[in-house]
Amino acid sequence: MKLVVFNNNVFGWIKGETQHVYHSDFFATNFGVVDYAGVAKAFGIRSYKIDDPEKITDILREAIEYKGPVLIEMRVPDETELVPPVPRWIENAKKKGIPYCY
Repeated sequence: MKLVVFNNNVFGWIKGETQHVYHSDFFATNFGVVDYAGVAKAFGIRSYKIDDPEKITDILREAIEYKGPVLIEMRVPDETELVPPVPRWIENAKKKGIPYCY
């Protein structure tokens, strides 16, 4: 089994809806830094952290070739820094000048 955790340290969908649909302040959506790769390692699972996009291909290749379970933790921006391709969020992002991928 190979598992990729896209880690942005927030409840992203809730935070995105709060900002882009309800236009209100955030409440209880951010949480502290969790070291998912470290937790996996503590359980004896091979793990990787990707902080540099240049390393994605090499780490994915190595993880796929490994015969056991693997967890890959990939740091990603939260929905207030880069809006994902959710159509109703994009409209608000355009109005506010927030970067989006679409």
